[in-house]
This record gives sequence, structure tokens and C-alpha cells, in this order.
Amino acid sequence: MVRCSVIGAKGYTGIEVVKLLLQHEDVVVSYLTTTQDEEIPLSEYIANLPKTNSLMIGNHDYKKVAKESDVVF
Repeated sequence: MVRCSVIGAKGYTGIEVVKLLLQHEDVVVSYLTTTQDEEIPLSEYIANLPKTNSLMIGNHDYKKVAKESDVVF
């Protein structure tokens, strides 16, 4: 499994990258970041996301994101 994170996941490009990553069976989405302080459910930005998806977009520590991700977009 490849651990992927997306910086700027609320923007148009970030959302499209997340959609592609979620369709890939060998990818685990580790972190989704934004400059906003509050965490936001990914489902607010991707309408047809399954209810079981618990991914959140938040303001994460970028050093931690880099350390715990194989690829960062």
C-alpha cells in the first residue's frame, strides 16, 4: 500500500486528486490538509462519498505528513 496525502485538499485540483486516489486499490489516503483550523469531513466536498468514509480535511503538521506519507500531492 502506498500512503498518500494531499495538501490543499479543499481546492478543485485537490478534490480531483482525492477522487482518483480513493478509486485506487493500492492507495491509502493518510492526510488531507487545508489552512483552515477546523477539521471538515471530506464528504462535504465530495457528494457521492460513501457514508462509511471518515476522512477529514484539517490543518495538520506538515512535518508529520511528510514523515508518514510515501507520496504528497
